[in-house]
Amino acid sequence: MKITSKVDIIIPCKNEATPLPFVIKDFVKYFPNSEIIVIDSASDDDTLKTIKNLKKIYKNITIIESNSPGKGRAVKLGIGYSKSNYSIIVDGDYTYRAKDAKSLFNFCLKNKASVANGNRLYGSSYKNSESRYLHEFGNKAFNYLIRILFGQSFHDIFSGLKILDMNYKKNIYHISNNFQIESEIAIVSSIFNYKVCELPINYYPRMSGSFSKLNTFIDGLKIFSLILYLYKNYKPLNLFCFLALFTLLASLFFGTPVIYEFYLTGNVSYIPRAILSSSLAVISLILFVTGLILDSITFTNKNLSNIINGGWSGK
Repeated sequence: MKITSKVDIIIPCKNEATPLPFVIKDFVKYFPNSEIIVIDSASDDDTLKTIKNLKKIYKNITIIESNSPGKGRAVKLGIGYSKSNYSIIVDGDYTYRAKDAKSLFNFCLKNKASVANGNRLYGSSYKNSESRYLHEFGNKAFNYLIRILFGQSFHDIFSGLKILDMNYKKNIYHISNNFQIESEIAIVSSIFNYKVCELPINYYPRMSGSFSKLNTFIDGLKIFSLILYLYKNYKPLNLFCFLALFTLLASLFFGTPVIYEFYLTGNVSYIPRAILSSSLAVISLILFVTGLILDSITFTNKNLSNIINGGWSGK
């Protein structure tokens, strides 16, 4: 079946009254027939007023008002409204250009991918855009961690330019309401074996009057918590085997002197140490069995999801 190229643009924004007109004008130029879905995420400046004024000029704009802040919540609202075969998700701060989105979209179609990601880290534009050394370090650290835990192939999971196809949109429900949404998309696409692709893009400095809403430490902790949560839910055998191994080693650490003493003398003088070692060994076994049970449940749930969705959702 030939893939159609009908695409809409999802723009989550909060307090982006200054750069938003430039974003809309740019995407109308490269995607003149596409619906532009703008989600105002509880802005307290003139963003909503700006969107309404832009709608008078560009009739293909759809406005969604959210009374609760959060990029993830805004993205989910946009995905829920979308009816196109593909959705381009882009930040409303004008740090991404429609020209790069067009190249990424064509690359996505060429590779028949369900998820496409723009990689800002490829060139020097991201590094030179502003003082983002801590953000860049965190980005690389989380990329490395997620690659180890889930095997995903993206190199810039926190990129604000992504493309999702209908197959992904209709089968995946996201739980993230904030900046974790980007890492969740990367992780979920890996878990369910969606075909992904990534293309280097440019990243531009923010305009005057536009400020990042990302809190490096608080949002970093939220992202780390999400990674652990998804790892527990989708990779329970790996997690519980690690915990079981750690507990078993602790049991051996405390129990080896007790066993050695019993071997030499036939007596056990360190009763508390023996009890602790035995307890840790039992806990280790329980953790391993728990991992096996949860892994079986996870496998069954994934198969049921595939049956409900009409077949394997990924490649």
